[in-house]
Amino acid sequence: MHGSGNDFMLINGIEHASRFNPHKKLIQQWSNRHSGVGFDQLLIVDSPSSSDVDFDYRIFNADGNEVEQCGNGARCVAHFVYNKGLIDKKTIRVRSTARTMEITLQDDNSIAVDMGVAEFDPKCIPFDPKGLSTIGAQLEKKLYMLDIVGHTLRFSALSFGNPHAVIRVDDVNTAEVAEIGKALQAHRCFPNSVNVSFVEIRDNDLYARVYERGVGETKACGSGACAIAVVARLHDWLAPASHTVAVHLIGGLLEIQFEEDKIKLLGPAQLIYEDRIEV
Repeated sequence: MHGSGNDFMLINGIEHASRFNPHKKLIQQWSNRHSGVGFDQLLIVDSPSSSDVDFDYRIFNADGNEVEQCGNGARCVAHFVYNKGLIDKKTIRVRSTARTMEITLQDDNSIAVDMGVAEFDPKCIPFDPKGLSTIGAQLEKKLYMLDIVGHTLRFSALSFGNPHAVIRVDDVNTAEVAEIGKALQAHRCFPNSVNVSFVEIRDNDLYARVYERGVGETKACGSGACAIAVVARLHDWLAPASHTVAVHLIGGLLEIQFEEDKIKLLGPAQLIYEDRIEV
């Protein structure tokens, strides 16, 4: 499956008598685009762990490491469970290791995910700003400064259940995404690594590329798009009262809606093919 080019292998864990826990090396083998299935993330849908959700789901990056959150993956999970007849309602509650999300399959075939609120507290990201210079006093509007791989970066740090750094650039097409992304992911200020987004503003729209931890550059990142939109509004990079923000990624358009204190991610999900695999 894919959501705006962010592609997934999705396993129905409900079919298994016991919890399915694939080995890290097996995930790496499956994720290889030349000798395996090929994907950015592996998603496993599980039976609910409590009565307040419809399903649990787990997320593993292509490198085999489990991660906390995936907005595009949540849309694909909702598409899967509804179209497979595992649930007959169009508003679904799912739980990842980071948070519970409400997902709605809409009449125009887009899928909306309630992503909750952005977290800027460094301890919750996690992010260690010790020794970094800052611009701005208010926590949410702070820009952190860091000299790295020959560049002086100004970035925002925040979480949507997973860590993000957002960097504004003049031209997203020429941004040194891999070099800067790798360096920032390996820096000691992000102990659990980080998803690094590069964003250019054109005509009140956002154009972005994302270097995702455990994956590399990806065609889309749902939580990254939310982080980008939140930071753009906070720093007044967009016209006032922009309640819907368009984020253009390599794989297509994602829309971010601001509704009071909630942030919703809207975009498509599409089944590519189905098969069975022996393990």
